[in-house]
Amino acid sequence: MGVRKNLYSFLASMADEGGQQLLWIDALCIDQCNLYERNHQVAIMGEIYSRAEKVIVWLGVGTEKTNEQLMSLSTGFTNPSERARISEWTQDLADCIICLCWALYWTRVWIVQEVVLASELELRCGTQRIDGNELVWLFKTAEFELTQASGDSNIQNGKSNLVAETLLSSPAMHIIRHRIERIQSHAHYRGLSITSLQATFAGLQCKDPRDRVYGMLALANPDDLALINVTPDYTKPVEEVLSEWRLKLFKYRWMLSYPLYRLPPRVEGFFKCGVGEALWKWIRYDRSAS
Repeated sequence: MGVRKNLYSFLASMADEGGQQLLWIDALCIDQCNLYERNHQVAIMGEIYSRAEKVIVWLGVGTEKTNEQLMSLSTGFTNPSERARISEWTQDLADCIICLCWALYWTRVWIVQEVVLASELELRCGTQRIDGNELVWLFKTAEFELTQASGDSNIQNGKSNLVAETLLSSPAMHIIRHRIERIQSHAHYRGLSITSLQATFAGLQCKDPRDRVYGMLALANPDDLALINVTPDYTKPVEEVLSEWRLKLFKYRWMLSYPLYRLPPRVEGFFKCGVGEALWKWIRYDRSAS
């Protein structure tokens, strides 16, 4: 069975550790050619990742330099006394952490639910490992330093502010923000609104455009999920899935904005001729102008 280069490098890395390990890897454990199996597995993907003992984030083999930097970074993570404020980071360390948080890995659709729902998270790059929850520390540290240094014109603080802002705007930190919300909510966590998910998933990458819809379902709160009522179905053509999604999203927004008014039946026909989104923009503009 052929696998992609990145997956092969991960499997080789795991094999080097020796012993036996039980892994679930979607690219291997889901028969991608069996659409009905794919539908079933994608529908329970959120449950798979939330119940996994550990979710491993593989960032690639790295280089000798990144391995050295991550080694010093992981040391700081595991020894709180050695943790330095951002203003005390060396330029090399700052560059390393920024590269880590801006890695292409974080821009993939399916990564969001893997990271947000995981009970335990571990980052691996080459031979180095980092407790994934330390990304939570990074996020909170960056937020804290920006708050503390607000209005301070000190040059050193200005540099640390730039690093903190660069970190907080990274795709990794956008995802970690949602992980923090889930952890802090404990049993009260009900997922994200469809509106929030749309913003989170905007610009993320996926090989199959249908994944842009199905990849967010496990993170949606039950109420919104019931309103949208979408079930993964890879037997449907891409255009049909996206057209149905646009219509359901339009209905969802309509119900939130006009709960007392039923969506006119003829509006559904507009989506078949591609003017549904234009109609929605017109409604929003008209409403804000009144």
